Amino acid sequence: MILKNNKQVLKVADFFSGAGGWSEGFRIAGLEVIFALDIWEVARKTHTLNHPDCEHPVNGNILEIDIFNLNKNGFVPDTEIIVGSPPCISFSQSNKAGNADKSLGIELINKFLQIVAIKKHKKNSILKYWLMENVPNSRNH
Repeated sequence: MILKNNKQVLKVADFFSGAGGWSEGFRIAGLEVIFALDIWEVARKTHTLNHPDCEHPVNGNILEIDIFNLNKNGFVPDTEIIVGSPPCISFSQSNKAGNADKSLGIELINKFLQIVAIKKHKKNSILKYWLMENVPNSRNH
């Protein structure tokens, strides 16, 4: 937690942040989004414009994060909340009637969940909550 006007504020890490929809909701709720990651540079730049106070806006691929050194290199800061919206294109019923190749979507979700697990189970973890948004069809895989 950080102090803002003598008040404790929860910190948030936003994966697959896009232009910052979830970040905006957390900001409105009084939380501090300090990390945002998206592979699409246009979205990341838009997030930066929408959330100039975000300390670590990263244009990058979640699949390239070294989970074996996640807690050592400080690339992903410790936060009380981790949120993520992995791309749902491969799971959407609109994509080939829901029969699209799911391999990349599953890989992205698995990487996100690995990061959550590592942050949650590290010694002295501060992670309290994590949320993942995706389409209902992703639950089947």
